[in-house]
Amino acid sequence: MVESDNDIPKISPNEGENDGADKDDGGLSQDDTQLVLVSKDLPDRIFLLPAGPKPVFPGMLFPLLVAAGPGAELLKSVARDVPGHMVGFVMTREATEGAPADGARRFHKIGTAARILKLQESEQGAVQALFQGEKRFEVLKTIERDKRIMAQVLYLEDTKSAGDDIKALGLAIINSMRDLIKNNPLFSEEIKMFLSRTDWGDTGRLADFAVTMTSSSCAELQDVLECLDVRKRLEKVLFLLRKELDINQLKEKITHQIEEKITQQQREFFLREQLKAIKQELGMEKDDKQEELDKLAGRVKDVELPPEARARINEE
Repeated sequence: MVESDNDIPKISPNEGENDGADKDDGGLSQDDTQLVLVSKDLPDRIFLLPAGPKPVFPGMLFPLLVAAGPGAELLKSVARDVPGHMVGFVMTREATEGAPADGARRFHKIGTAARILKLQESEQGAVQALFQGEKRFEVLKTIERDKRIMAQVLYLEDTKSAGDDIKALGLAIINSMRDLIKNNPLFSEEIKMFLSRTDWGDTGRLADFAVTMTSSSCAELQDVLECLDVRKRLEKVLFLLRKELDINQLKEKITHQIEEKITQQQREFFLREQLKAIKQELGMEKDDKQEELDKLAGRVKDVELPPEARARINEE
């Protein structure tokens, strides 16, 4: 149940800055686990789920299948009771750093609030949901209870810049995306969907979308997610796109070399077979079986054998 703002004490953004998400119990009090809206549909207290295998970015549309259990029950509860149907996705440190941790300490501090657009439940209790990433947030405080982690969050705004260099970075990213489409036509549909939902003039959102087209590591993607300076984010994403293009070009080169080698070997094999057939037709070459029989006949030609044995050999 969601209580009103007057019923629940607010936690200011500055409070708990040093507490972070890395404390076991230094989070929300027992009375602070209700959801409070900081805008029309963005609660400042939000349930957390581990993002995987890659971070969730604002604007990102993605499906999620959750097996029957606490995770599925949490999503059903959010879809039923939470205004805006919002849940927070945060990468685990184990995924990005290989450092396992328990409870809230396993999460990074920067994640993305995502809205449940559609949710279906199977007869076995599993949940299939469609989400859309909405906004970055920073985890200020957390509390874990009944295998659920709730966080006090601060929603983050991009630090935007203007100028010809920003336009140039945006155009460079768009051109790199077009080059990637040539190698993977599936991306063209994603770009069409993105264009229908987003203004290309929003360079921050452009960077967020473009980086999801790469096969960058979790750590690299988390670094982009945590970058609020749009200029720096564009530079990071452009670097990752260029890196992806270089990998694709190398892959194409290796594939072409292998195909050429296979084609050459096949060509040589067919030519040898054709030459052998021509020689056999002209009586210039015998097949392998006849050649082997001739060799055996030559070996036993001068050997003294009983008549029965020689007759048997001739039959063979």
